[in-house]
Amino acid sequence: MPGAAAVLVVFIVLIAIFLIINHRDMHRFVVVPYEVKSDKLHGDCKICLLADLHDNVYGHHNDTLIEAIRAQKPDLILIAGDLITAYHTAHLDVQHVQTDEAIHLVEALSKIAPVYFSPGNHETKLKLFDADYDGLHGRLYDAFRDAGAVILENESLELTSPAQDDFVLSGLELEYEYFRHFKKHPMPEDYLAKKLGPLNNEAFTILMAHNPQYFEEYSAYGADLVVSGHVHGGIIRLPFLGGVMSPAVIPFPKYDGGRFTIGKSIMILSRGLGTHSVPVRFNNPAEIVMIHLH
Repeated sequence: MPGAAAVLVVFIVLIAIFLIINHRDMHRFVVVPYEVKSDKLHGDCKICLLADLHDNVYGHHNDTLIEAIRAQKPDLILIAGDLITAYHTAHLDVQHVQTDEAIHLVEALSKIAPVYFSPGNHETKLKLFDADYDGLHGRLYDAFRDAGAVILENESLELTSPAQDDFVLSGLELEYEYFRHFKKHPMPEDYLAKKLGPLNNEAFTILMAHNPQYFEEYSAYGADLVVSGHVHGGIIRLPFLGGVMSPAVIPFPKYDGGRFTIGKSIMILSRGLGTHSVPVRFNNPAEIVMIHLH
């Protein structure tokens, strides 16, 4: 019995530690910097990457988050999807999709730097079940545009950095089947070219693509820099093992957060700013990602 009591005490202590760390990481964010160099660029550009806010709020109307981004003095702000959470598809549940905080955030960020948004699976879900959500998708996107964001749904723009470097920014919207649980849905070889058009190999290309699971395909397409989210850092992060679970219910996902390289392509994967459904972020604080291009 004394041995059983000791085991019980240890178990209770471990649970308490888990809850304390989880509570801390659920209510804080960190700024994570990355350096990306390319011989296609001749000057510098600072990019702020945000993803997977999922209705979370830091401070009053996200003022804590906004001020932290302002302090970084970004030249561009890229939002790689899932600002909102689309929990249900039943018509009567449409009111559970919260949009006010996301719209307010976009409006505030647009006063700091140009904002570009590409969809995550939750925004795509609004479109897919448009009738069930009572046309919320269109109203949300109109509000984002009115707030100052440029929305890229399988579109590309030619932009000029403060250093007068020309580059291409593309925003990919994947169909809902590319977010399946348990397995990776195969992507045809010409899928990205059909969605985004042929890639200009002379220009530095940034691809906003919510699901990092397809980094091999993004690299084969020729993107110089891929920015992604979706995986939430693997929800629980363990030393030496990384993220424990992806939203596709794949244990220890290959791409869980951080920097990855295939050939000449680099992917910066945000661990996101929020959660949904399961309120857990253990050893996994939310992130503002700053990418310094050289």
